[in-house]
Amino acid sequence: MLSDAELERLLDRVQGRIDQTNYLYTGKIGAQIKMIGELSPSSIHKLIQMRKAGTSVTQIKKLLRRMLRLNARDVNFLYEKALESMTEDYGFAAVARNVPMPPLAENPALQRLLESYSRQTLGAMENYSNTTNISAAYKEVVSDAIQAATSGVTDYKSAMRSAMRKAASEGLMVTYESGHRRRLDTAIRQNIVDGMKQIQQEAQLLIGEQIGADGIELTAHPNSAPDHEPAQGRQYTLAEFEKMQSGEGFRDTDGEYYVGFRRPIGEWNCNHFAFSIVIGISKRMHSNEQLADWAANNKEGCIIDGKHYTIYEASQLMREIETRIRKQKDVANIARAAGDDTLRREAQKKILELNRAYHRAADVSGLRPKLNRTYVDGFRDARN
Repeated sequence: MLSDAELERLLDRVQGRIDQTNYLYTGKIGAQIKMIGELSPSSIHKLIQMRKAGTSVTQIKKLLRRMLRLNARDVNFLYEKALESMTEDYGFAAVARNVPMPPLAENPALQRLLESYSRQTLGAMENYSNTTNISAAYKEVVSDAIQAATSGVTDYKSAMRSAMRKAASEGLMVTYESGHRRRLDTAIRQNIVDGMKQIQQEAQLLIGEQIGADGIELTAHPNSAPDHEPAQGRQYTLAEFEKMQSGEGFRDTDGEYYVGFRRPIGEWNCNHFAFSIVIGISKRMHSNEQLADWAANNKEGCIIDGKHYTIYEASQLMREIETRIRKQKDVANIARAAGDDTLRREAQKKILELNRAYHRAADVSGLRPKLNRTYVDGFRDARN
């Protein structure tokens, strides 16, 4: 099975490409705002033409399409690597069950699965290219800048700060059919994580069928989310696992009953995985004592800025702070491009405050900081 470290490396590459596009986007907006502010109100003809010009938007869209195609290629490569790893993992079990376990290239069921997910990935990336708000958002900011420049405001930079904060903190946004909007980098990251989990989960069950498995075991880890924590690390028949995934109450192979939960295993930001087993033969990876210790430590938690958090809640707080740091770095980038040193200093101050809060949370919770998740392309740490 693909390791978390391998997936994280891919996500960093994908994130970096979207960062490059977002940096071009915020830089173009900042430069445009600066240029408009340097024109006199009498240059109305130039301002109107600037509003109509689509050169910058075309450049941003072109870069985004190229980056999304590269991301699709990398994700599909990782899908294939994940499935190859899984067939190797089950080689011993197949021998023990006296059934053939062909390699990925000779396994039609897994090849169909790989082809299906590869098509989905390419389609998703193309859809992101078509539903990202580049044109509308860019034109909105330019129109605001033109309005400010022609209205005779005494402080053009101050008048534009709200628009710049909004453009930078939102970044490139995806608009879904429902009307819901989400930052492109966040949407793509979640899409890839969910896709990787789903293809591995489906492959796991297919391989389980091929070797005659009759149950599954849920993986387990410290600091689990509260809905899945009671059920992690246990073994279940395939029928009970189906109940679990549909939200019904279910029992493990020891007869213990669990209340159903809404989030299926492996979906909606779940880090658990169900791997195929032979009931009565496959030994559990984690004892009841270890699972109980993890649950107790998670519940004991920590105090952050006077408030109690479970360790899971502390990890979610750190993810939230990482996002806020990235947004402020985008604000600093757009401010530098616009020549607004006041806004840049303001963003830098917030970044320092957020970094202190982030490391406080890491220190008291014992969780490892993930500084790669705070990286933003083009940001320079200028503290004065």
